[in-house]
Amino acid sequence: GADSVIVDLEDAVAMDRKDEARDALAAFLADDPEARVIVRINAADSGELDADLALCEGHAGIAGIMSPKAESRGALERVARLGKPVWPLLETPAGVLALESLTRVAGVEQFAFGALDFEHGHHSIAGAVAVAEELDLALQPRRTVGADVEFAFGR
Repeated sequence: GADSVIVDLEDAVAMDRKDEARDALAAFLADDPEARVIVRINAADSGELDADLALCEGHAGIAGIMSPKAESRGALERVARLGKPVWPLLETPAGVLALESLTRVAGVEQFAFGALDFEHGHHSIAGAVAVAEELDLALQPRRTVGADVEFAFGR
């Protein structure tokens, strides 16, 4: 079986169906109180973040939050205030450049790298793979001082 299920409220849902998707997830969690999911919320600048965070705060079945286009410590801290594990998704050069400050946000459990989104903006999967390898190396010092931060490479 799967270790985790990620429910994507961002890229997988059309803009005019975001409320419907949140309502469907809330209904599912109400019907199955034992269910545990990670929710990929909408980006901080999407206009959908407040509604996503309200959903996440209101359901114990939401066991973690994947925060896309992670670029600023302040935005991640806002997500982390819910007290659930946060998985920042690095998908832009700004996110890669902010990595050091993002690792210091309390509640960040694991980083993920969105190679396809990174590639889409920069037209090079080879470049995206190289960046992912460098990110993994960049986190090595944090691991040696006992910081509980992991990095996952995904397409």
